[in-house]
Amino acid sequence: MQSSCSCMVYNIVNKLHTMDGKFTYWKTAGKITVATGIFALVTLIGVSTIGVFSTQALAGGSGAATSTVKVLNTPPRFNAAPREVVVSATTTPTVNGSVVVWSADAYDSSSNNIYLLICKTGGAPTATTSAQPSCAGGISNQLAVTSGTPPAPIYPATAIVYATSSPIIDNVNETIQWYAFVCDDVVGLPKCSKTTDPLVQGTPGAPEASPLVINHPHTFSSLTNDGPKDPGQLITFTASSTEVTHQDTINGPDLATLFLCKAADFTGTNCGSGGTWASSTSAVQTNPVASWTFPIPTLDGTTTTYPYIVDSRGAQAIGPQQGTASTFTVNNVAPTIVPGTISLVDQYASTSMKLVVEKGETPNFKLSFQVSDYNSCTTAAGTPQASSTIITLYRSGYPDASCNGLSDGQQNYNSCYSSGDKTASWNVVCAPDPTYMSDSCTGPSDMTVGWSCTFPLWYTTDPTDFGSPWASEQMKVNITPMDHAGATSSNLKLTGSEMNILSALGLTANTFSFGGWEPGQGNTTIGVDDQGATSSLLAIEATGNASLDANISGTDMCTTPGSCSGSPTDTIPASAEHYATSTIAYASGVSLASTTPKFFDFNILKSTSTSTPNTGTLYWGITVPATITVSGDYKGQNAIDAVINSSATW
Repeated sequence: MQSSCSCMVYNIVNKLHTMDGKFTYWKTAGKITVATGIFALVTLIGVSTIGVFSTQALAGGSGAATSTVKVLNTPPRFNAAPREVVVSATTTPTVNGSVVVWSADAYDSSSNNIYLLICKTGGAPTATTSAQPSCAGGISNQLAVTSGTPPAPIYPATAIVYATSSPIIDNVNETIQWYAFVCDDVVGLPKCSKTTDPLVQGTPGAPEASPLVINHPHTFSSLTNDGPKDPGQLITFTASSTEVTHQDTINGPDLATLFLCKAADFTGTNCGSGGTWASSTSAVQTNPVASWTFPIPTLDGTTTTYPYIVDSRGAQAIGPQQGTASTFTVNNVAPTIVPGTISLVDQYASTSMKLVVEKGETPNFKLSFQVSDYNSCTTAAGTPQASSTIITLYRSGYPDASCNGLSDGQQNYNSCYSSGDKTASWNVVCAPDPTYMSDSCTGPSDMTVGWSCTFPLWYTTDPTDFGSPWASEQMKVNITPMDHAGATSSNLKLTGSEMNILSALGLTANTFSFGGWEPGQGNTTIGVDDQGATSSLLAIEATGNASLDANISGTDMCTTPGSCSGSPTDTIPASAEHYATSTIAYASGVSLASTTPKFFDFNILKSTSTSTPNTGTLYWGITVPATITVSGDYKGQNAIDAVINSSATW
């Protein structure tokens, strides 16, 4: 039956599915015709409109109409499983507080911008128009999301998309499950990938897949050491570090190792180019220790170390002490003298030392030795570690305590010389001497250096060689080196050097007179003239370091000294002169010898004062022979030679 009215028919159509899943539209003569009597199932999925206008059905006629449908936005999809860029697994856990990066290979059929979203929950996320998506439950469930302008692949190409977290801090859990979604930001109907996607947690069982494994680092709160210590001694550092042990139980507890670096340059596994003081010999669960023995030499003073703790999974400790400078102290130790290096010589480099200046100081005696210091031969400033030296020189039989240089008033210029005595002057000059034993200071790693002291000795210095009362003794030195900090040590050493005897005498005057006598007259008392006055005296000084006797001889006297004729009329023989040590009768005095000197037991004691030598006095007398017929001034030459006195009288 044909309709006689005009009408407009709007059919709301999306997909008409056939049994094979395809869809077909049938339209004829402005009507919707159902083929073969099968009713079409109309499912409203998309929206399309088809306008059919019919005013009259034309018998036997035909027509065609175009249909359209708009498929709305479809979500992006994973082309490959999302993954942790740096694998977080039981053997390589993520340190608590670290930033984590994920990546995914994804595509979008409409080439929309793609965000990678990492959530703590598998609930459906929310995509947002022209903005980042968000996790189910909000920001507290978000681990990471793509920042900035995300990639927009040209379908069917894919894009590598990244999501970077803020520092992930979890104070309780050792693992964190994560769920990955890719989302677009299409205006009007943005979409995220499905929660049922099999790749939502990465490739199942892969180490780079969910979950994150969290490693909680130790907390490093303080560092102590048992110093200060001397060079050569062991110093131990103990760290105060803790870890909440129940948090990290996968593969056992995390053990800590302490590194003590010389600079703040820890690489994560070792100290850097600055070097290492020490590290733990074994890892422990809490409070690791590290120790080392200060090498010899080591400069004294305070030194800095930078401590770091790292656990057995590579996590560096947190806390105020991690990488913070800590100090330790190397003690200053006193320098010492190297045994067997002491040399005491005179100006001729002889250990049999000679005094050559009578009634004065003989210069250029030299004491040499090696100084050793466990703090090095130099300071950190490059100055000598041993800055000065106190020396004493004395006979080995003289009490050490009386000549140790530690107090004033010890020096006497006989048996004790002390450079430390402030009450008496002794011109000693001590300084490093690189020529001695070819020992110069080469730097902080060198602990020895040659030193020398030069000084004079007075003529009063006690001798130790044969013939003196101290023949069984030797010269001894006490060397007290002092370092830059004032630390001293003493080293008493018998050097084996001898002090020779200087047997010397001097006359206070080189002339004396008998006065005037007639032939046949003379002194009746030696040393007393005819007026009863003391005269004809000769004072003799001990100008060496010996007690003296004398050999005495003389020449005949005449008016032409040295050319006497020997005639009894013009020559007074030497034997006419008599001498003694006191005013005795002329006849009791010793007759002067003119040929072989006569020994005279003078007993002038060894001088002990540098300013007032000991002296002896010879009293002289003469008888002018009655045979003399030539008047005039008669002169002669008397010789007095020093002889070392018996050691019993010094």
